[in-house]
This record gives sequence, structure tokens and C-alpha cells, in this order.
Amino acid sequence: MQDAVFAVEAPAGLKATASGCTTGASGTCTIGFTATTAGTYAIRAELGSSPVGAEQSLTFVAGPVDPANSALSVSPGLRTADGVDAHTATVTARDSQGNPVDGVTVDFVVAGATGSGSAVTGADGKASVSITATAPGSKRVTASIGGTDLGSSPQNVGFTVGAPDTAKSTLTVTGSPTAATRRPPPPPTARGIRSPEPWSS
Repeated sequence: MQDAVFAVEAPAGLKATASGCTTGASGTCTIGFTATTAGTYAIRAELGSSPVGAEQSLTFVAGPVDPANSALSVSPGLRTADGVDAHTATVTARDSQGNPVDGVTVDFVVAGATGSGSAVTGADGKASVSITATAPGSKRVTASIGGTDLGSSPQNVGFTVGAPDTAKSTLTVTGSPTAATRRPPPPPTARGIRSPEPWSS
């Protein structure tokens, strides 16, 4: 049908190129839609005040990852430098609009501790590694995507000395040998009986 005027109802987050359209000789008309937030949106068309056909869905996915808009974060506080107690470094990969991006390989480099390697983001755009150390101090963590460092990289994590371990502690005696001295017995009395009184030499 030519010259029929259709109106389009779009939800929040979805932007239409026009609020309606008029059919041409082919009986069709076209309206475009854009979105900045990934997701699925339902739309419907109306001719006059009557709905036309069934509700339709449009799906938008995240765009290419944007390293400058992605972020590296690390767990706060201190961990014990025992090779077990771990910090966590997490990257959230986002596109230019802030949507999380799935399937992105993130490269982590940790100086002075274990944890360097690669991880792949999930549906939430996050990829994480655990970081442990056997020496106390501040450790530098950097993250990159496709060879490009993230805008919030590097970050630092801290490790501290743990409780004393008696099995790994030692006792050391220092100094040179010293001759032992022995106090001589008191002298005998005139009758051959040792004097019970204190004496000095």
C-alpha cells in the first residue's frame, strides 16, 4: 500500500533515524536504529493507532575493544609473601562506548612476583590473574591488549613478611672459645679439717 504512514515505538537506549515513515510504490518504508549500549531491544510499528504485525527484536553487540577505555584494577591491602597468599589483578575490556567485550586476550606482566601470563575476558569483559610472591615489597603489574597498555596500567600490589616459622628459624652462637675457671677448695685448718668459713685468695 502506497502512502501509508507508519509510526515506530522504540524503547529507551535505542535511537531511531526517524519517528515514522511513509510507504513508497513498493508498499515499504525503512527506518534505521542505532544504540550505544549492547543488548536486545523490542520495537513495534503502528499504522494509525493499530499495531502492525508482531513485535520485533533488534540486537546490538559490543564494538572492538578500546584499550584506552579498558581498565586494570588490583586487590587492595597487603598479602603475605609466602608464595600462597595471593593478590588478584583484573582487567575489564570495554569498547569505545563502555560496553564489556568478550573473548579479548589480555597480557599481564608482574615484576618481582609470579602471575605473568595471558587471560581471556568472559561475557562480563573481565579477565583476571592471581599474583603471589616470596619476597616482601611492592610489585608492579602491567596489562596490555594487542600490545597496547591500558590507560590505568600499571598498578602496584604489596606483600609483607609473614609470621616467624620455627622450622625455618635458626639459633647461632658467636664469639671465640673462653677458658673455664675452677675455684680451688678452701685450705685445711691446723687440725686438718677444712674451714667452713668463707675465705679469699
